[in-house]
Order: sequence, then C-alpha cells, then structure tokens
Amino acid sequence: MNHSRHLSIIKENEDEDLPDIDISDKNDSLLGTAPDPPEDKPRISSKKLIGFSIAISSAFFLSLSNIFIRKAVMLNGSEQAAFRYLVQLLTMLLIIFKSKLNPFGKKEDRIRLILRGIFGMLGLICLHFSVKFIDPSDSAALLHSKIVLVSILSRIFLKEKLNLAHMLSILLTIIGVLLVSQPSFLKQFIYSNFNSTEIYLKNSTIGIVSENLGFRPALGISFGLVAAFFSSLVPLFLKNLSNRKVHYSVSVIYAGYFGFPFSLLLSLVLYLSDLENRNFDEFKSSSVILWQLFYSFISASSGVVSQIMMNISLKYEEASKVALLRSTDLLYTFVLQHFFLGIDSNLFSIIGASLIFISTFLVLVFKILEKSANKKADKEIFLKKIFLFKM
Repeated sequence: MNHSRHLSIIKENEDEDLPDIDISDKNDSLLGTAPDPPEDKPRISSKKLIGFSIAISSAFFLSLSNIFIRKAVMLNGSEQAAFRYLVQLLTMLLIIFKSKLNPFGKKEDRIRLILRGIFGMLGLICLHFSVKFIDPSDSAALLHSKIVLVSILSRIFLKEKLNLAHMLSILLTIIGVLLVSQPSFLKQFIYSNFNSTEIYLKNSTIGIVSENLGFRPALGISFGLVAAFFSSLVPLFLKNLSNRKVHYSVSVIYAGYFGFPFSLLLSLVLYLSDLENRNFDEFKSSSVILWQLFYSFISASSGVVSQIMMNISLKYEEASKVALLRSTDLLYTFVLQHFFLGIDSNLFSIIGASLIFISTFLVLVFKILEKSANKKADKEIFLKKIFLFKM
C-alpha cells in the first residue's frame, strides 16, 4: 500500500482529495477554451462555508461532551463510557441499516476493524477517567498531543520523514504536557498548586483508588496520555480502512462492539471491589438521579453528534483543514468548564494547553501548505523557506 508523506490524523476518503471542479471545464481549459468562473466560484465557496461551519460545530459538541462527563458526578468513567457506546451503537446501526451495509464489514477488513475497535475503546475509556480526575481543558490538551504522536509513529512504522515543523511541535508538546501536569519542581513557582478541579472533586460523590487528592492529578494525567497514545493509533487504521472503501459507520461501530461490554464489565468490577467508594446519601431524591442520567445522556449524545458532524464535514473540506478546525475544542472547553463547572484553570495549565494547541496548529498548517504546493518547483521553494530537514 502506498502511504502519503504525512499521515492524516483523521479518517479521510480517497475522493475527498479531488478538487470540486467540473471535469468538462477542465477539459475546455486544456483545449484553449476559458472556463466559466462565475458558475463555479459560488458553488465552491458555499461548500467550503458549509464544511467550515460543520467542523466548528463538531468541535463544540466534542468539548460539550467532555464537560458533561464531569457534570455527571454520580457515574464513574466506565459507566459513562458504557452510556456513550450504547448511544453510539444504536446511532451507527441506524445509519448502517439505512445505507444497507454489512454491520461487520467485509471479511478481509475485519482484522483491521477489530484492532481499530480495541484501540478506540481503550482511548475513549481512558479519556472518560481522565476528565474525572483533572480539568476537562487539561484532558483535552493532553489528548491533542496525539497529533504529534501520529507524526512520531508514522516515522517509526511508516518511515515518513520528520521536518522542522514536526520537531518544533514535539518540543512544544513536551513542554505543554509538563506545564499541564505541574510536577513538584514547577509548583514552587506558583501560589496555587492545584487547579480548581480539586475543589470540585472534594464535593464529588465518587472516589476511585484513593481519597487522597494527590493521587488524582497523577491518575488524570496518566489516563490522558494513555488516551492520546491509543487515539494516535486509530488514524493509522482509519486511513487504511478509508482507502479500502470501508464506510465510516462500520469503522465507528466496531469501537462500540468492544467498548460497550468491556465498559459494563469494568463497571461491575469496580462496583464489587473496594476500588470504588460511593456515597449515595446525597442521591436519595429520584429527581437528582434523573438529572445525573440526563447529564450522561447529553455527554454521550454530544460525542456521537461530534463524530457524525466530523465525517459530514469531510465531504466539503479537506481532512487536514477539518482537523485544524476541530482543534478549537480546546478553546471551547476552557469557556464551558467555567460556566458549567465553575472551574478556572491556573496560569500554568493555560500556558501548557496553549503550547499543545500551537504544536497541533504547526503540524496541520504545514500539511495544508505542503499540500497546496503541487508543482515541484513551488514545493522546493516552499521547503527551503521553512528549513525542511530529513531524519
């Protein structure tokens, strides 16, 4: 299989890279007849605007999903992941049956689909636990490091070249993760050693592993980085599956096949063991319990809507540009966690998240600019300008 020089970070169909132009116009141009621009430009501009709007909306629903994971304090990460996978399974089954597809895909694609499902499951469950222990904005920032991890993995497994943009992004991501995690040697430089999320956790009805707050930031960061790692593996399979003409609903539903039963099993283990301590005294009111379930439903639905909107936006816009627009979910999360959770991140977290966002921006902008340099001469000039070097 031929691999592109730079791996796409999200699923990308083969015909999405084709420009939205009329073939007849292109042939007329080659024959010396000028094309009719007034008819094409409004159509292309309208499609770009639709793709832009849907991608931005996808980022909003993604951040909203993470916020309501924390809002539903009654449920732990695995229980909310099970809720998410249930909604995801039902939604994707509707799309599959409406499109008259095989819900298990073709036989020759099933090994790839199974691996995609397992890695996606682990990434999402770890993300749910991460959001429970640290600020949603910190979890989102750590998850964004997957874009840099994709570059590293593509270098190791696909022998793709790393350029200055990738190297700088890796450095910024490492610094950003340090600032978000705030190890002890950094805390002496700030007056507020912990984020507001720890105050929020004190009022939470769920404690896992330990009631000591010192464990929770470390657990949240660990879960966030593990989620980023598994999420960075998923695009490798999504890219391959899209090249094999596998419908996105089939790729997505495989995560639900594994994620739903595994989340239920993990929830049962936590419930029967001493690792989870619940205090249901504050939830005697049935109305409070219903509100908690409603929050979880909003989180699950928002996550699925974000996933669907991302795939729809790819019909109107290039995958790399959609990824760049969806990275704005980090900015949405900072705002939403203030209004919905009353969490205000400290300065180090904001700077760290900003550095990770910038590193993401660098990788994606480089991909867009390099893709626009179609001619060999233009590409050589472009590469010289950004001091491209090979590793």
